[in-house]
Amino acid sequence: MKKIILTFSILFMYTACETGTKYEQNTTVKKKKLDRSILDLVEDTPSAKELVKKSYIEENQTARIKHKYDPENPLNGDTLVEDNYIEEESPIKEESFMAENIADELNVKSIRVGYHDTYTRLVFDIEKNGAKAKKVGDYNVDYDTQTGIISVTLNGYKNSLAKIPKFSKKSIIEEIYFDKSLNDNTFEFSIKLRDSANVKSYDYKNPARLIIDIKPF
Repeated sequence: MKKIILTFSILFMYTACETGTKYEQNTTVKKKKLDRSILDLVEDTPSAKELVKKSYIEENQTARIKHKYDPENPLNGDTLVEDNYIEEESPIKEESFMAENIADELNVKSIRVGYHDTYTRLVFDIEKNGAKAKKVGDYNVDYDTQTGIISVTLNGYKNSLAKIPKFSKKSIIEEIYFDKSLNDNTFEFSIKLRDSANVKSYDYKNPARLIIDIKPF
């Protein structure tokens, strides 16, 4: 009789430990080694043995939930966050880059040649959307003394409608020719000289004109 009373006292103590505890749905169940001495005190009945075994089952609350960590809102209960979890970053939308001068839509309307006593002047008339432009825009003029070629790069220009002039054999200028466009917004043209010369470039406003003065040595 004492054994039966002792057995039920132990069972009551262990089953009471299980009440009032709530676990996450995805908890991991971990069984500990059963103390055989307890079973020896219990009568040889299957139901009693199973009850003792059940009381020894220990729930390990280690459900791992992926979420963004917020230091101002600590986690509730014993739920743990995976250490190696990294929140997937949202893809960065690539912004389409457009240079300021793409909207210029400038073009060379005409090329004029002026012959003076000591120099030859080239005048490039610039227009925008079919009207006279106020400014020439972004350009670069580079003279290579080794090759005798003046390279002109125009940025923000849609195209060139200018008719290329022809030059006599007495002219310091041999020819003008357009090179392949670097992109849809930039193109180059070259001025081939017959002799070495001093080259000066500048521009005028209202209306826009690009000026290149060529003075032979």
